[in-house]
Amino acid sequence: MTELIAVPKDSPMKSRVESFDADNLYKTEQFTDLKHGDLYRFTPVDKYGVMDGSRTPKYFSNVVLNWRGQPFTVPFEIEGATSLADAIEKFPDAADKAARAQVEAMEKVSLQQQLRGGGVLNAAGMPMGVSTSRVQ
Repeated sequence: MTELIAVPKDSPMKSRVESFDADNLYKTEQFTDLKHGDLYRFTPVDKYGVMDGSRTPKYFSNVVLNWRGQPFTVPFEIEGATSLADAIEKFPDAADKAARAQVEAMEKVSLQQQLRGGGVLNAAGMPMGVSTSRVQ
């Protein structure tokens, strides 16, 4: 659940909640084979919810990595997909590319942390033994 912070009207601090970009709205649809995952089609719409034919739909998915014993979800766009069938065909290569890029980025951060004497990082990018949960 998103935690909102109340900001007094006379405060110079800008609220973290911003208005929607009415020129960049999408309707989402989810597709699954109940085996390998989900595909999402983001269809462009105008501020009235009517399909916007001047923009191309986008396709997304995600892959779950096992990074040092912890699950780590990596969302990615299936670039160049022009239809659901095309997205299905391009899914394996796009998932592999996203997973490899994410592992490379996490290994780079982990190496930098080790070189600074910070030890090994967990899946959340924190030094092992440091929790990311909220302390009450």
